[in-house]
Amino acid sequence: MAAEIDPFEGVVIPSKPQILVDIQMAGEDTDKIIDLIEKDTGISAGVLKMINSPYFGLRMDVASIGKAVMLLGLDSVVAIVNSHALRANMISNPNVNLSEYWDSSMDVAKAAGSIATQTKICVRDMAYTLGLFHNCGIPLLLQKHPDFLETVKLAYADTEQGLLKVERQATKLDHAYVGYKLCKLWNLNDDLCQAIRYHHHGKVFFENEKFSSEAKVLCAVLVLAEHIAEVHKTLGGQDEDPSWESISTTVLETLDLNNESYEDIKEYILEVIYA
Repeated sequence: MAAEIDPFEGVVIPSKPQILVDIQMAGEDTDKIIDLIEKDTGISAGVLKMINSPYFGLRMDVASIGKAVMLLGLDSVVAIVNSHALRANMISNPNVNLSEYWDSSMDVAKAAGSIATQTKICVRDMAYTLGLFHNCGIPLLLQKHPDFLETVKLAYADTEQGLLKVERQATKLDHAYVGYKLCKLWNLNDDLCQAIRYHHHGKVFFENEKFSSEAKVLCAVLVLAEHIAEVHKTLGGQDEDPSWESISTTVLETLDLNNESYEDIKEYILEVIYA
């Protein structure tokens, strides 16, 4: 009998970056965390660039990490550090252009953060981090399966079998589970990890009592953010979101939104965040 092949063979999940380990160990020592970020010139520059973008809506240019922490709070700055650490440490196939993937992840992160701000149903920084990490399994699967982006398009198009089932048929894995494994390895919030793992499971996840209400809220934020950011177009190659009609009522109820408030949030994100 042939030995069963490990589906993760050839898929390297990067260890948690040292700067994130150091920040976690620093606890609530704000001065030490600021010092850690400032010593990493690459991440420090990236953080300041992001903070000075229209997304944060600051009325002045921020030239130091200390000033950024004072204006936005430590959690917001650490969330941005997470985003740059993810990109810097992501191991992927060097022959695959990931610019569209990174643009899509950033769009979803901004949308998720904005949904959290508008609804006040969860913390913006948590939602932003969730949006950024939600599809991190895609570049990891590209290590072993260089045509995985095409598999994603086929999966979005197959409304009968469902996205994750098509991916598993092609690779024995799916991007949501691989992304979940990275988030667990990096010790991210458990509710966030669950939202990433199950955000393509539809109503089944929201109706399962074993998952916390916090995880369901985060999952609803992510599903709505993906819909507004049109991931079905940018990564899925579909003009319409194939799952939105079946899950929209559940998502909006979870976020305590009606159709009017949903349209208001969508308009705000499209006009302000993506302007």
